[in-house]
Amino acid sequence: MQEETDPILRQIKALARGLGALLGASGGEPGHEVIFPQEDARRLPYQAELEAAIAAGDLHGATRDLFARRYAVPEAQFVALGTWFFSRLNALDDATLAAADYARADIAAGLTRLSLIQQGEA
Repeated sequence: MQEETDPILRQIKALARGLGALLGASGGEPGHEVIFPQEDARRLPYQAELEAAIAAGDLHGATRDLFARRYAVPEAQFVALGTWFFSRLNALDDATLAAADYARADIAAGLTRLSLIQQGEA
């Protein structure tokens, strides 16, 4: 009875009916399934190579390799790869960066360059 007078409960009930009708309309066919998206676990192109260079401590070489691949992949993938790369470097502690003769300023410069590429200015 309360659902008849409460506007929120009426909306929830209407939504449930609509969802039930949508799911029931498939007739149980496997081609009509509701799939909830999961985090994409696929790796970006060249991500494994860059990860190996980071693990080896060759951060300057990895940065050069990243920008050398600028035109090897679509721009959206390159920006995603660059964002992942500099986020990964930024997560390293200062001692690891110092051992590789890499500074936080180098990360900032790389992100600036990546931003300019994304904006079409570089």
